[in-house]
Amino acid sequence: MNDSTNFILHGELLAGNSDSSYLYFKKIKINNEAIDDTVTLIKSESNINSIYVRPIEIYGTYPNPIRRNETIHWKYSIDKEMPIRIGIYNNAGLRLYLEEKFITEPGIYDFQWTPEINVSSGIYFIHIHTELGSSGKKFIIIN
Repeated sequence: MNDSTNFILHGELLAGNSDSSYLYFKKIKINNEAIDDTVTLIKSESNINSIYVRPIEIYGTYPNPIRRNETIHWKYSIDKEMPIRIGIYNNAGLRLYLEEKFITEPGIYDFQWTPEINVSSGIYFIHIHTELGSSGKKFIIIN
């Protein structure tokens, strides 16, 4: 009797490459049946032939909401070296801040911004753009 089972695994690969024996997935489906909606670690027993690089991902906005002259923080992850653009926009799409830089190695980075005293209360957005895609988050400034 053969103990092996064949199945098709679908999910969003978060990390892993051909040199790694561990892969991290979320939103996992096996044979089109959802089994998990959280980050999952799978140990790979076989070679993986390609390297997956995910687009930018922004984690957590804190504190949110913020007051004027209070600093807000974001963390974002980059999987390869590349140029990035970080912009802060108001609800009408007017850019309040722009920073362009080159990420020299993959990792999780911190970005912080302090609105000036003349920024009005309302909904604002951070937008980070890379050659692989972009990501954005909403935050609120209050009096």
